[in-house]
Amino acid sequence: MKNHYLLIITAFALGCNTQPGKDLFYLGADLSYVNEMIDCGAEYRENDELVDPYELFGRKGANISRIRLWHTPDWNNSYSNLGDVTTAIKKSRDAGMQILLDFHYSDTWADPQHQVIPRAWQDITDLDVLADSLYAYTYQT
Repeated sequence: MKNHYLLIITAFALGCNTQPGKDLFYLGADLSYVNEMIDCGAEYRENDELVDPYELFGRKGANISRIRLWHTPDWNNSYSNLGDVTTAIKKSRDAGMQILLDFHYSDTWADPQHQVIPRAWQDITDLDVLADSLYAYTYQT
């Protein structure tokens, strides 16, 4: 499993040729926390002047923004949910970045060693129903 992640990370770091004959290098930033930080009073500055962080990353060469999505976060329900992620995606796109949407398929942090099923799906015991729920959620998102 670790080799698969290394391959994905390497491919992401090296970039991807999306058009024949045209090399593309991805320079990305994880902007999942930006909206929350702004709401908490953080200020993003360049040369001591306030700037929009999405615009700043775009101007500095970032061409892809990674945004984390939790299913139904309850401990932090204003952020990393679909509404917050939609806002971050729009601001990232407006700043000229592509999007890497990171579905966590959990209500909180998730990684290969720690995957807690979303509360909305916890009572589902039929794997076909669970698979359909996951597909529908992904498709609708």
